[in-house]
Amino acid sequence: MVDIISCIITDIIKNTLSICNYHQCNTTCSQYLLDVAGNCDNVFNNDHYLQLWGTLIDICFSSH
Repeated sequence: MVDIISCIITDIIKNTLSICNYHQCNTTCSQYLLDVAGNCDNVFNNDHYLQLWGTLIDICFSSH
């Protein structure tokens, strides 16, 4: 897990891709996505990240 979240968009994308996958969502992935959502408002101005994040959120939280 990432201890300190960098809100630089390239770091967020790199970390999201390394922590999460599209086949299953684990606790580490879902917690990271929630941490990004709570701490990095600026990343949601990036359309590419929004698409990635939205897809992963659907995978992580639609099954609960």
